[in-house]
Amino acid sequence: MVSDIVFFNSSNEANMRLIANMAKSLGYGSLIILIEDSDKNNKKTNTTSIEFKETQGIICIPVKILSSQTFLKKKWSEPIAVQSSEQDRAVIERGPSVMWGFELGQRKDFTHQRGSGLNHILCEIAHQKNVAILFSLKDIFTAKNQGVMLGRVSQNIRLCQKFSVPMIIGSGASSPYEMRSPRDIQALFCELGMKPEIAKKAMDANEFVRKT
Repeated sequence: MVSDIVFFNSSNEANMRLIANMAKSLGYGSLIILIEDSDKNNKKTNTTSIEFKETQGIICIPVKILSSQTFLKKKWSEPIAVQSSEQDRAVIERGPSVMWGFELGQRKDFTHQRGSGLNHILCEIAHQKNVAILFSLKDIFTAKNQGVMLGRVSQNIRLCQKFSVPMIIGSGASSPYEMRSPRDIQALFCELGMKPEIAKKAMDANEFVRKT
């Protein structure tokens, strides 16, 4: 089941039906929806105003976003996504469902190596804990220096493939106009070094459901 990955918060709730319609027209069967946690008390995010099981005929898979500090406070039974931070090793060892944003850090690039945020140690732990690494088009397209970003993403893809770390790729959209077809997304990541069979698997929601 081909799936895109999108971001949801209360301010773009009206876009969700439009996003689902766009997903359907682009040939997607499902959406993995990363939900920003707006509850300061860290209680379950209120999603009663929108249906996350199925919207406009598109199967929706909700995944809650938590900060690294909140995630590390206790064990979580629901699917959780955490953005990269200075606590990456501790977070990966606790085993969230998804992590992303390693390439966004203010790290220095060297002549023969990018400051891409991932290394062999983190990848080995991610493989052991079955933590999926997310790469999104939006992070690439909105980067101030796209050349640097492309180099970091490419390096991280090679690391993930070398250590058999599960990957997810998608638009990372928060509006329908930021979405792209599965073929376009796979083509870009293949250009960045992802093997075609892995790129196809990285957009398969069934793989994500089995993993979580």
